[in-house]
Amino acid sequence: MPTIDCKTPGSVVVSQLIPLFEQEPTMTASRLLILLTAFATFAVKAEVTQCLATDPGSWPPVSKPYILLIADTSASMIATIGSTDSCGYGSDRRAHQRCAINRILKAYAGQVEFGLMNFAFKQASCTATCFTDCTYSDYPSNSGGVGCGPESAEAPTSPNRRGGFLQVPIRADNQTPPAADSFPNLNAWTDNSCSGNTELFASGSSPLNGALRDAFRYLSNQWVAQDNSITYGSPLGAIAGEERACRTLRVVMFADSGDNCDNVGDAADAAADLVTGFSRGGVTFSVRTHVLDLTASGGELNGIASAGQTTTAVPAVNETAMYTALNDIVLATLSAEVGDNQDNNCNGCTDEGMPHFANLNPVCCAWVTPAQRSTCLVNFQASISPANPKGTRSLLPCTNGANAVDPTRWLVYDPGETCNNSDDNGDGQVDEGLQKCGNPLHCPATEVCDAEDNDCDGLIDEGGVCGICTPSPEICDGCDNDCDSVADNGAPSGTCGLTSPPNCVGTLACRPAQPVGMPGACVSGGGFASCSNMPLAESCDGIDNSCNGQIDEGLSASNCEPAGTPSGLIYGGSSQCRRGQQFCGQTTCHSFIGPTPEVSDGIDNDCDGAIDNGIDAMFKNGFE
Repeated sequence: MPTIDCKTPGSVVVSQLIPLFEQEPTMTASRLLILLTAFATFAVKAEVTQCLATDPGSWPPVSKPYILLIADTSASMIATIGSTDSCGYGSDRRAHQRCAINRILKAYAGQVEFGLMNFAFKQASCTATCFTDCTYSDYPSNSGGVGCGPESAEAPTSPNRRGGFLQVPIRADNQTPPAADSFPNLNAWTDNSCSGNTELFASGSSPLNGALRDAFRYLSNQWVAQDNSITYGSPLGAIAGEERACRTLRVVMFADSGDNCDNVGDAADAAADLVTGFSRGGVTFSVRTHVLDLTASGGELNGIASAGQTTTAVPAVNETAMYTALNDIVLATLSAEVGDNQDNNCNGCTDEGMPHFANLNPVCCAWVTPAQRSTCLVNFQASISPANPKGTRSLLPCTNGANAVDPTRWLVYDPGETCNNSDDNGDGQVDEGLQKCGNPLHCPATEVCDAEDNDCDGLIDEGGVCGICTPSPEICDGCDNDCDSVADNGAPSGTCGLTSPPNCVGTLACRPAQPVGMPGACVSGGGFASCSNMPLAESCDGIDNSCNGQIDEGLSASNCEPAGTPSGLIYGGSSQCRRGQQFCGQTTCHSFIGPTPEVSDGIDNDCDGAIDNGIDAMFKNGFE
């Protein structure tokens, strides 16, 4: 059978199909039409060439989640909560918030693009030591309480309120050349140094509605500072085709009270508007709003979260609870690719790194609608068990030629082959893995009296097909092969399960021998018993440990240290160092934070277990 290039758009020509038809005379016209349809539609359905690569380094980059953090910088954030945060910033709510944000920024640097907004109040005149010399003032045209922000015209739900100041915009990850890394600027607002007036403060009111309105303005189009000092355009591309619709957008608002600038319900309306969304570059985006309730007060904050489609506000009364809530939110935005005909990790590829199959077997699960196809897959997956590691393949959805090259319709499960001289699973091979016999080779058929091995079991005219019992070695098939009037007596065991790894290879023991009515006859209930293989828990080793036909599926990321990392580093607690995360099958260690020279900041920068060691006491700025 000729080889056909099915992976490069535009590579298939009719001249390739002519020898295919000549060499496979049993191919029906309808089957050839299926192939022609598949190739004709391939150029329309195909994804970029990189998606078909086996090397993860060749796949297109993911469209990272965009998360806008809205910090609570109201005056009530100065409240003491009874313990010092793990960063050593202090014991007030303001310190705990800054520490939690700083930790999450470091943990997910490179995996998520963050932006940072605070309430509309201006900080100035700060020295490096926070916050003794800082002054605070309203932006021009402030309306209502201090730090509420401007409102040009009051209206129901206060949509004109401008209560958020965007300190660090979200870095657009799809620009060429790439935009500068935003982490240094984000870190500056949460590093416990007020140099340049860059540190999250505690002064002013709580314009929750106004901050969410400014989040909408920024993400949907642009944000202009209340004093017109700077303008930031949306991080989302405005040109058609520049953005992927799968990109995740989230707003995370910290709040220790309800809105004291506008009416109850206004902020919930703003969150609902974000969910309704906006169009950008021909793509409609919906933005959910998470609320971290810093006093566990519920009430209005629960309403904002509900309107933002995140159910309810999350109580987060200290740094640990804040970080845990943030971590849960961020983790939920990161998806690894699974075999489900979806672009789970939002890189423009569907099921990359996984095999793609058709299903042209004569017995399969028929479907018309996507919902029916999903039901077929659910039923197939439910059939996978230790005794049936490959599942009941007849439950897999049928596919035609066009479906076989359509990322939304191909299969990642191998439906196997039916012995019919055709390629039933679309892998370019015919009847692979099936036993044929004779000359010329043929598929197994019912044994008849013709001096040939019709059923390809290595025996000729067995089972009394010629009217007499011709003795042959006993095999486990429920029949009396050796003509002694007993079926399966002394029959050898067989193998079952997968061919590898060893724990997936099982033994099929023959059921007890039974007498038959006449030599060569068969009985019901004979043959092999259940498979004795031993599926194990899946581990990251490139092996199908669980014997379900999939390799390294469903594994969590493991801790890692990049090559060249110094030994003996201290992790956790006051140490700056954080181990990275490495996903199975990848070689990159993500989000690792390593040591840096020790500076006077109350953190163990060089990760040797000591804080500010080697720093002259007179320059420690009060950290001792």
